[in-house]
Amino acid sequence: MGTKNTLLNHTLQLNLTGFYYKYTGYQYSTDIGLSVVTTNLNTTIAGAEFESIWAPVPNLAINANVGYLHTEVDSGANDMSVDPFDVTAGNPNLTALKSIGDTNCAGSTSGVAEFVGLVDAGILPAAALLTACPTAAAPNGAYAASGLTTTYGVAKNLTGNQLPTSPNWNVAIGGQYRFMFADWDLTPRVDFHYQSASFGDIYNDAWDKVPGWVNVNSTLTANVPSQRLQIQLYVKNLFNSASLTASAVDGSDVGDIRTAYYLDPRTYGISITKKF
Repeated sequence: MGTKNTLLNHTLQLNLTGFYYKYTGYQYSTDIGLSVVTTNLNTTIAGAEFESIWAPVPNLAINANVGYLHTEVDSGANDMSVDPFDVTAGNPNLTALKSIGDTNCAGSTSGVAEFVGLVDAGILPAAALLTACPTAAAPNGAYAASGLTTTYGVAKNLTGNQLPTSPNWNVAIGGQYRFMFADWDLTPRVDFHYQSASFGDIYNDAWDKVPGWVNVNSTLTANVPSQRLQIQLYVKNLFNSASLTASAVDGSDVGDIRTAYYLDPRTYGISITKKF
């Protein structure tokens, strides 16, 4: 639902759009060892988008776009899920174990201590812990008879969590002025972008939170219509901000690492376009 409006003798454009979606079976995939497990979730996605362009005087243009986004996992049959990076879910009575079979698991802390004692005593091989996680053949772990029972992990309740890479706010503001000369024109422009905090995965862990960040870009464009020539000087990330913009979760097969994405450092460049 939305509205589009042109006001002030066609110098001001104001657009507003709202949306609301209820999903049944929204698909979210997680790396579990060497496999990808897809979960179907019930979710709500709603928000609003505001767009405006204002040209108060000839050759001057100012634009502003503001977006608000709300995402939430609704309760349902599949709203419980084991976080591969946090299989104990913070339970101090459990200890995370890494399997040689590329899958993490959780075992009782007391059972792990007893198990390590058996290894230290030479009763069990030193590599035993690497094969202690559950498998199809041994659902309680390969060494359940030794007092160490293991599980795939403690499921977390996802209800109320935000969807990954879904910031609540996005703001973009830009402005430019076109200087006219005899047979060419020159346009300086500045663009500002802000994005609020978001999460790298659906578990909304504190270590996966991407803080809000800001970026500013600038261009200076010369057009020579008679020569069908355009020359543009640009600067990206004007203030050389080392902002974290996104994070991704990599599976246990590569050590449960997090990949961080940052803005490129301040970058200067020139672009020349000639049409024939």
